[in-house]
Amino acid sequence: PDVLREQRETMESVDVAGLRREGIENAVVARMGRLRASGIDGLWIHLDVDVLDPGLMPAVDCPEPGGLLADELVQVLDLACATGQVAGMHVTIYDPERDPDQRCGRVLVDILARGLARLEPGFARVISSPWVRARHTAEIARAALALESPVEILAALAPGGDPDLVIRCVRRTR
Repeated sequence: PDVLREQRETMESVDVAGLRREGIENAVVARMGRLRASGIDGLWIHLDVDVLDPGLMPAVDCPEPGGLLADELVQVLDLACATGQVAGMHVTIYDPERDPDQRCGRVLVDILARGLARLEPGFARVISSPWVRARHTAEIARAALALESPVEILAALAPGGDPDLVIRCVRRTR
């Protein structure tokens, strides 16, 4: 599909060490500028929670040392939101079974609330893949955002899902 072609032509990754070396603000602003210059008019953020340092977020399947700190991820999200290009996001890898006291869940919601505060017009809905952990995280976020509407389940967010369907869903949101 066109989405996959655009993804190959415009997406650019950077690891945590490279992000810190380049400087978070420089790295995010430069990449967001390149996306905008390529004609992309919206951005969907995919956040794997295991990008966070395991000292902060041990409730993941594959903790890797040297991950982002909370304030670093907040800065990445905040800078992305400041561009006005963020249409939505999904959060994966958080494992509530590894978080019996929900401390990590609360840390995650705090990061998301601070990092996404600049989104305008704000949140109207939370959409989740059908996966249990994704739904659990989405419920935590919905509650923290004080949204009355229930979490919407979108099968296209699961692996192998249709990216064009996700885009159509997001466009209904904007």
